[in-house]
Amino acid sequence: MCLRGLPQGGRVLDAGCSTGNLVRGLLERGCDAWGFDLDEGVVREAQRRLGSEAHRVVQADLRDIGGVLPGLRFDRIACLGQTFPHLLEDEHVEAFLLSARMRLMPGGRLYLQVVSDEHAPAERRLPTLSIDDWRLDRRRILLGDNRALLELRVASSEDIQFWRVEQRQWTPGSLGEAASRCGLRSVAISSDESGAPWTGAEPGWILELEGI
Repeated sequence: MCLRGLPQGGRVLDAGCSTGNLVRGLLERGCDAWGFDLDEGVVREAQRRLGSEAHRVVQADLRDIGGVLPGLRFDRIACLGQTFPHLLEDEHVEAFLLSARMRLMPGGRLYLQVVSDEHAPAERRLPTLSIDDWRLDRRRILLGDNRALLELRVASSEDIQFWRVEQRQWTPGSLGEAASRCGLRSVAISSDESGAPWTGAEPGWILELEGI
């Protein structure tokens, strides 16, 4: 997704990069990739995995995207994996969108990934994610007033952890309107990183935006 139309050596920012898989993958493909995440532990792990390129991932909040990695502008900004819906308040959403637009190069693109709650039951389980010895089970509960509760269970052979995280609900239309007020226009809506069109039946969608 990030590589489509990206100039040779183009610069990409992963906003909410976790352990840096996207950053590493893009670096391997010749991109100038960077990332940040709020969680200190995953940032340390991302830096460990990056080795000599550890400086490419830093700890920061989505609300501070305007100041993270100062002096750099980006051809692509990706905010994937249900990171963006952690911004609950209008003022924080607006601050992120305005600042992300300012960090984009002319013609740059911003990708926002969101779970689809349209026509969904009040409670449902999302697809399980597995990697190596880890398994992530997720349950989503709709609370009303554009809020949802995401329950997470992460298990390995040695450990089990639980989290409950409140998120904001979005539709492509409501997010497109919020982005438009911040100087961004909707370019496409896809069901996943492959670019396949979103039909409304898929469990999530990605809104592709560019500066006006």
